[in-house]
Amino acid sequence: MASHPGARSRAAAGLPAITAGQIIDAAVSLTREHGVDGWSVRQLAGALEVWPAVVYHHLGERDAVVDAVTERVVALLPPPDADLPWRDWFTELLGAARPVLRAHRGVARRLALRGATMPSALRLIDSGVLVLARAGFGAEAPLAYSVLLNAACQLIAIEDDRDSRPQAGRRVAGVFDAQPDRPGLAAMSGAALADPDQLRTDDDLLYRYTIGCCLDGLDARLAALRA
Repeated sequence: MASHPGARSRAAAGLPAITAGQIIDAAVSLTREHGVDGWSVRQLAGALEVWPAVVYHHLGERDAVVDAVTERVVALLPPPDADLPWRDWFTELLGAARPVLRAHRGVARRLALRGATMPSALRLIDSGVLVLARAGFGAEAPLAYSVLLNAACQLIAIEDDRDSRPQAGRRVAGVFDAQPDRPGLAAMSGAALADPDQLRTDDDLLYRYTIGCCLDGLDARLAALRA
């Protein structure tokens, strides 16, 4: 069986052993390039010039490596200033979250489907729930937090999926354009769905609009709780 390139040469060349941190660094780089579902442990090992067993030894199965990648990505989002009003706190956090998560495709879907249990996410949850509780949401603070974070992660996950299926947007545009006598559908059609650059602009608009509507809804709920 052929040896892995570099698998035997590191020690022979006097190179230090690979560390868990270096493995995560390489996995994050692959995620930025291919998305979190676009690389295998074998490809990760190849990028590091080690045997796949080295990855398993340091971090475990691929799922554990992806957990480490998710932790690293979420850690790029430090909690906003705790003294900010609750709406400003979440506007800042979720505004910063979209470019970070979009740069690491698939992480948002993982957060939405599996929940955020890594240390960096737990810090955000703890801070965010406390901000909401102090604002007056009381026992509903965890629910309010979940509404906002789930809405953000699901929208970003949809954007990630659309990136890998650009033909889907073109099919939707074709369906809408074929209904010129329906003014509601006509308003949804046109270059915004056919032009990828415009689609990205509209995704940003939809993201900010959705988060704003969620905040408005929670604002109304907070007024009801205070009443």
